[in-house]
Amino acid sequence: MSLSSVRSELNSIINELESIQSGLKSEFSGIGSEVAAARIQDFIDDCERAKNALGRVDPSNLSEAHLESKGR
Repeated sequence: MSLSSVRSELNSIINELESIQSGLKSEFSGIGSEVAAARIQDFIDDCERAKNALGRVDPSNLSEAHLESKGR
């Protein structure tokens, strides 16, 4: 799996989490949805940080052996 495909998958996960978060805020108001939405936002933020970190990785600096050991 390439770095760009991992970033793309993270982007899909983020979009889905944002959709879930939006639904929680609008459809389940007043029953703890604010807490759940906040936790989802925390996870979205973590995914965004991971995606940004992957964007700064230069794949040419990774050795072939390292890539193969990680299941490339």
